[in-house]
Amino acid sequence: MAMGLDGARRSDEDELCAIHLRNLLQGRLGSPSGTRDVILAGPQIPAFHDPAKPHLHPSDLDIALDIDRYDFAVLISREDGRLIAQKEHV
Repeated sequence: MAMGLDGARRSDEDELCAIHLRNLLQGRLGSPSGTRDVILAGPQIPAFHDPAKPHLHPSDLDIALDIDRYDFAVLISREDGRLIAQKEHV
């Protein structure tokens, strides 16, 4: 599954989250606050306050930036042409 902007272009937030996860997986401390601060300074944040983009709600941003909030990943699969999201405990 493609991430990033429109599933076609890399995005800063995806790259930063990947680096954060890599650090954790390799036994290094991550920096949730540092990751959050850099993402909030990025070019995608204003879209969450744009009334022309109601699918990008500001409260979604708050949840997404609550790094390490959940103890599971979301596994996405395709069934009968539909995307299915399920909890995947790691």
